[in-house]
Amino acid sequence: MKESALLSIKNLVNFNSDSKSKITFVLCGQPELKETLRYSRLASVHQRIRHWVEFTGLSLKDTCEYIDHAINLANKPTSAFSDNAKAEIHKRSQGIPRRINRVCLRTLYEGAAQGRSIIDGTDVVSDEA
Repeated sequence: MKESALLSIKNLVNFNSDSKSKITFVLCGQPELKETLRYSRLASVHQRIRHWVEFTGLSLKDTCEYIDHAINLANKPTSAFSDNAKAEIHKRSQGIPRRINRVCLRTLYEGAAQGRSIIDGTDVVSDEA
C-alpha cells in the first residue's frame, strides 16, 4: 500500500474530529504492512490503529489435516504424502497455507517426473522459485 493512501486514511479518520468518528477502517496486508506503518512519517497513522491481529502459520497437526483435506478434494483415495513428508512440508512452509500449496504442488510435480507414487520427506522441494 502506498504511503499516500495510508495518509489519506488518517485524514478520513480525522474528518469531523470534534465529534465521534463514524468511519472505521480495516487494514489487511502482508507482514510488511506493519513494518511500513512503523516509519516515523507514518507515526500518525500507526497511532490511530486501535487493534492489531496477526495470523501465524498452521500447527503441524493442522497442516497435516489441510494437506489431507486437499488430497480428499482431489478424489485421491490415499494421501500422496507420507507423514514425514507432511512434517517436512510444514517445516518448509512455516504452516502458511499459500506456501503449503506451493510446496505440495512443486513436490508433486517433481515426484511425478520421478515416477513416485508416495512422496517421502526427502522428496519435498522448496517453495522458492
